[in-house]
Amino acid sequence: MRYFASGEELAAHDDLVALMVLRHYGVPTRLLDWTQSPFVAAYFAFADNDDHDGQIWSFDEIRYEIEGDNQWNRIRAKPMPKGGDGFRRGAEIEAFLPIDPKHPWFVCYFYDRFAGFHRQKAQEAAFSLTPEFGRDHADAIASLLRKNAYYVRYAVSAGLKTELKEILRERHGISRATLFPDSAGAAATTCAAIFAGDSQD
Repeated sequence: MRYFASGEELAAHDDLVALMVLRHYGVPTRLLDWTQSPFVAAYFAFADNDDHDGQIWSFDEIRYEIEGDNQWNRIRAKPMPKGGDGFRRGAEIEAFLPIDPKHPWFVCYFYDRFAGFHRQKAQEAAFSLTPEFGRDHADAIASLLRKNAYYVRYAVSAGLKTELKEILRERHGISRATLFPDSAGAAATTCAAIFAGDSQD
């Protein structure tokens, strides 16, 4: 088998990493993309649909780690080990089991332990996962964290998108080219520039 980006070979041996890679190539999954960078989040809120307002969602990661552990303790008969990442290990065990509607779990995966997939690293990527397709991840976060002080939605006016994209590119070096630094990303960036008549993004 031939792999087109470093890090993809690992995906052949890990179901969750495979979902992450497939998600980045447009395959429908139960994952939703996140980032630990506010600038990257802003880029994706501004990047498309210039006629529509953008949105940036954020949540309290520390609170999520607490409630993430607690949710597995509610679901499993045996308590999960503590230490900040026990719920991630638990999710790897539980993620593909049948769905129990009483326990609509929500988990995040941070990509740094799977170093090697360039666009994931460039985007400071994270993913959230729910047990079913079509689950609104914003609702899942709200259900898990319970208090709206721990999550927030920022709205961005459509009229500001073009200006804000320029600011991200010029001041922070954030653009399609820098966020998709692999052969597939380069091809997509080139095609988008050709069809848009603009080689800057």
